[in-house]
Amino acid sequence: MADYRSENDKFTNKQNYKDLNMSLYPNFLDTRKNNINMRGFTNIGEGHIPDYVMAEYVNAINDGLMGLQRSIGETPMVYEEAENINETIENFTVSKRISRIEKGLFDERYGGKGWKFTPTRPTLNNHHHTGTGEQPPQINLKDEVTSTLNRNNINLEQTVDGLLATEIIMSLSDKNTVAQSIEDKLSKSRGGTVKGDTAFTGLLQTSTTRHLNPTNIKPAGATKASDSKTASGYTLKAEKSGEMIDETLEGLEYGYYSVAFRLRTPTTLSSNESILIKAGGQTEKITSKDLTSDYKQFFIIVDINNKNKGQKISVNPTVKTNGHKVLLDNIVINPTHPAILDR
Repeated sequence: MADYRSENDKFTNKQNYKDLNMSLYPNFLDTRKNNINMRGFTNIGEGHIPDYVMAEYVNAINDGLMGLQRSIGETPMVYEEAENINETIENFTVSKRISRIEKGLFDERYGGKGWKFTPTRPTLNNHHHTGTGEQPPQINLKDEVTSTLNRNNINLEQTVDGLLATEIIMSLSDKNTVAQSIEDKLSKSRGGTVKGDTAFTGLLQTSTTRHLNPTNIKPAGATKASDSKTASGYTLKAEKSGEMIDETLEGLEYGYYSVAFRLRTPTTLSSNESILIKAGGQTEKITSKDLTSDYKQFFIIVDINNKNKGQKISVNPTVKTNGHKVLLDNIVINPTHPAILDR
């Protein structure tokens, strides 16, 4: 029998746990086919008996068990930093630990209940994607991230790392940055200089110029109506006596101005009907002989000062005949040289 003894075929350098030389573990599994210490033999003359339990069988099993314990370590069912180790040992298994991870039941190490930061532990808080060393590759923000960032997640501070208007391009057709485009615009508070040709398509309102038409006049007794004879396509219409508008000279610099009223009457006014236009204390009366069905402009020269700056600009018709109307196209106020008074 000595020829069959396993001591003659000890495993020496065929596995890592060399002091457990009866086992192939952890490099291989111990099976009757792989581990000759577990093959056994049939005793001479006793062929009907499959095998005797030999000491090497027990020793091989013992070494394999020791190898398994050494491989998975002590208390393998206990997770890192568990508070009640004895209770965890009694109620947990390695299978349960794996199952919890697969089901997403993360413990405090991975952002679950009781999570706390530990500087030396590779938790999600310490997980990086630099693509250098042994770290995973950098995340592809274009293809692997969805939704948009909340403004609270964007650095909007005026710092080197902040999102600045100097870095944002206006559009596919405009390569200027937002900062460059704003720099090229007139500022409401700081003004600016216009170097190129300038076209104003809207109404111009300045401290020395005022342009009023039905789109921006505050009406009093008049109503806005369509009119093909005006540039704006609208007119202010009065069909009865009384004030038509609610405007003042407020906001203009002091000095001489011409106030131009553009008026017409679709039908000739009666002799007892007229229009009074007023500005800055000056009044002009317009009678039926001055008016036609086409627009005409009527002027008042006024010296605006601290005494009359808040006075109303008035268009006050006297309409006594049913169906008679007074139409106001616009009012334009511009500075005027005093020499015009000598004409």
